[in-house]
Amino acid sequence: MIIRVIQLDKNEVTCACFRKKGTGLHAVSGFYSRFKNDEELISVLQSHQLYTKEETRTLLALPPSFLSLRELQLPFKERKKVRAILPLELSGEIAIGDTEIACDAVPLANGNLLAGWVKLSTVKEFIALFSKVGMEPEVITFACLNWHRLIQDIQSDQMVLFFDKSAMLAVRDGKPVLCRALDLESEPSLFARTIAASEILLEDRFSKLYQLGPEGEPSIKDAVLPSITGIIRDPSFDGDMPTELLMSPLATALAFNDKENFNLRHGSIAWTGRASQLLGSFRLPMVLATIIVLLLFARLGMRYCQLDRELKDINVAISGIYKKAFPGRKKAVDESAELKAEIKKLDGCTHSSQTLLFMNQLSVAMGTGITGITEMEFDGEQFLLKGNGCSSSDITEFVKQLSVKGWIISPADLTTRPDGTVLFTLRGKSGEIAK
Repeated sequence: MIIRVIQLDKNEVTCACFRKKGTGLHAVSGFYSRFKNDEELISVLQSHQLYTKEETRTLLALPPSFLSLRELQLPFKERKKVRAILPLELSGEIAIGDTEIACDAVPLANGNLLAGWVKLSTVKEFIALFSKVGMEPEVITFACLNWHRLIQDIQSDQMVLFFDKSAMLAVRDGKPVLCRALDLESEPSLFARTIAASEILLEDRFSKLYQLGPEGEPSIKDAVLPSITGIIRDPSFDGDMPTELLMSPLATALAFNDKENFNLRHGSIAWTGRASQLLGSFRLPMVLATIIVLLLFARLGMRYCQLDRELKDINVAISGIYKKAFPGRKKAVDESAELKAEIKKLDGCTHSSQTLLFMNQLSVAMGTGITGITEMEFDGEQFLLKGNGCSSSDITEFVKQLSVKGWIISPADLTTRPDGTVLFTLRGKSGEIAK
């Protein structure tokens, strides 16, 4: 993964790319240039071949002149809660009450928070500007708020100062203590007064001064480069940027790598490029899954067509059989149903002997109390009888006689007529005796 840091300062732009290797960062390319306006800045960025062969994450460091700062004391330190409450805490610092801001905070050495904010419209303008050249920043920060990441071998009780021509950062115990925007290019003498005022305010003296920035800036004779392990450059490093120019972008990259960077892009202007990247990585699997689903539907469609064709062939065959079996009949509404009915009638003839035996049993069981049988259905094992009886007791006796013959009779449905006779419906089936 490549971390590309673009650092702006009035009419200057510094860009450095670092490759993440394990927990370390190796410089792979970079350039420094000047510009007069936004159009020239876009031209400068487009003219330099920035490292984009690998996955690239872009970080934008704005000029410190855009930054407003205030020290806050909050009862919690969770970043999500801090970001939610900051706009309310900073509402009194905003000149125009309805101005929207983008803000974040970094922890200080004394346990408080250093809140920084910029007009939201300004942040959106930079996002739109860099999106034109395909370098939409994932993080918008300020380099001066990350300089303390360069310290590795400073004793915890020492206070040191990082500075360039546009900002200064006082650091103690590896954390910021004080941050101020400067303009040493137009007023170099301001630096000495700022140093003295800072030491009085912090009640401590700076043990070391670390100067960052391009060659030719106002220099302080006792300022030295940060004594860190050193910037590791890839053998194929593209560019001739000196170490002092790589230091500030390296601090921003280190803070991003450790997920501790000051970042104005959250909330409504949060970076959404990661979701687009994930969607791009899933694009091929999604296309393949879509193709598989389409193939499954195509297979189901083919099976449906095949079954439909087979059903039509079966219907044609049934029609042919029906015409041969009943040449004199007209076309039936349901040919298969009529064929089944005729086959069932023919099959009923096989139970003729059992039917005669059953009818004989009925005639014996009826006696004089049952005046007639109006309807009978019998298939050899089950029967349905409808008839008339003189009284309910005669029908009970009739049921008893059939039960003696081995038939299991369901409760009779009885309907009494006005003349006293009874209509009955009986259902029964063969029992063990009949079998």
